[in-house]
Amino acid sequence: DAAVAQKVQGLVVSIPDATALEKSVKAAAEAGIPVIVIDSGEDQVQKLGLKLFVGTTSYFEQGVRAAKQLKANGVTKGVCANHEAGNLVNESACDGFIKVMGANGDRVEVSMDPTDTAGRMKAYLSAHPDVNGILALGAPSAANIVHALRDAGTLAKYKIGNFDVSGDTLDPLSKNEIAFSFDSQQYMMGYLPIVMLTLNAKYGLLPINNIYTGPNPVTGNDVAKIQELSKKGIR
Repeated sequence: DAAVAQKVQGLVVSIPDATALEKSVKAAAEAGIPVIVIDSGEDQVQKLGLKLFVGTTSYFEQGVRAAKQLKANGVTKGVCANHEAGNLVNESACDGFIKVMGANGDRVEVSMDPTDTAGRMKAYLSAHPDVNGILALGAPSAANIVHALRDAGTLAKYKIGNFDVSGDTLDPLSKNEIAFSFDSQQYMMGYLPIVMLTLNAKYGLLPINNIYTGPNPVTGNDVAKIQELSKKGIR
């Protein structure tokens, strides 16, 4: 609201809660301020008359891509480990995963508690010995699963994919304990909209389509570069 009152030449916003933010964001668009949405709120762009979205694809699409990536890594049967049962975003990721895996895909509920996750994963994998691939839906969850399977001495049996890149996953990535992590490339999310709005303010130029910064799969080969760039606040 303050930005609209100042008549800024552009706004970059994230819309994690449309109910709370709709009125203010719509007011900016109606005031003629170009608004670019980043990270959350892609579904609000057209509805509120905003310009475009810069961020990662939907969780459903990420689930689809993750399943394809795991299959390319030799996974024949896989499970989507959901650490937040009932969360529609997470559920949609598992839906996308199972769409690709078909009858060879399943889902299992875990949690953010390492001990609880270890018990649930060990029980599931014991009951499903033909599973050789696991998709985790976040870095902490992936770390919990890796630790549990490492402690059980069974980690080498599984290809593990993961959403998000963090310190929790860089070490397992470097050891190939995690096959890949999806990077949303948040630096790019912040950088590109400013470039676009600058070009718009100067020359009236603006892309017409949404721009997806992720999911960009990173592997153990990327870890050293990511660690170096993270010290500079870029990764």
